[in-house]
Amino acid sequence: MVKIGVIMFFTEDYSIGKHAYVFNKIYCEKNNYDLFVYHDIPKELKEPIRHSSWCKHYYLNKHLENNKHDYLMWIDADAFFCNTSIKIEHWINQSENKDYIICRDAGYPYTKFMVDLKGKNTLPLLNSGVIIMKNTENNKKILNHILYDKLYEGNYPIKRSRNIKTNMTGWDQAAVRHTYLKNIHNMKENTHIIVDTNFNNNCLNVEEYVNQGGYIIHMTNFKCKFQKKDSKNIINSYKELYLSNL
Repeated sequence: MVKIGVIMFFTEDYSIGKHAYVFNKIYCEKNNYDLFVYHDIPKELKEPIRHSSWCKHYYLNKHLENNKHDYLMWIDADAFFCNTSIKIEHWINQSENKDYIICRDAGYPYTKFMVDLKGKNTLPLLNSGVIIMKNTENNKKILNHILYDKLYEGNYPIKRSRNIKTNMTGWDQAAVRHTYLKNIHNMKENTHIIVDTNFNNNCLNVEEYVNQGGYIIHMTNFKCKFQKKDSKNIINSYKELYLSNL
């Protein structure tokens, strides 16, 4: 049996993360996955100070180094598994045994994604909010490169900024995209990109999204603009539709 762990991070004052954790815990318990949640930014990421999004790579690397799981999955704190009938293995089985599994960014049309992906220096539109990683030495190299190569210091600041060295804007996601673009540690050859945006997307109608095969609801800006009230509506709607009997 494949052993799978799921990892989250959010600070104690992030209320959306607390709701997402409850939903993700239900999903993981049903499907026999280990769920790990962290609330502290590690000291290694405080000198210099970084945006908390960088924690994903730190905690993924930590668990890969522990060698207790065959696969590890990261899910952002504003995202949750909305369809408990779809297992993580479903996506692993489609990955052609690739080490690194990530989804295209749902905020862009498929045609633009494909054109940019094939370009020599165009931005690969990947979304790092949800990642599945096989426990391999190469993935450890990729994580260490993203975490500690000084090339990405321009993407550390709390305020979203452009890195003049890579010409990429954002936090850790900019580093992931650059690592893929430059094929560092053969990332292109070892990555499976999920093009089905039901894997990681937002919505305004929970029931419709789930019925159409939605897997993860990510309460952030993709195809529709998200406001704080939208996240609250999504959370309340999901509870009413799927958790009222618990």
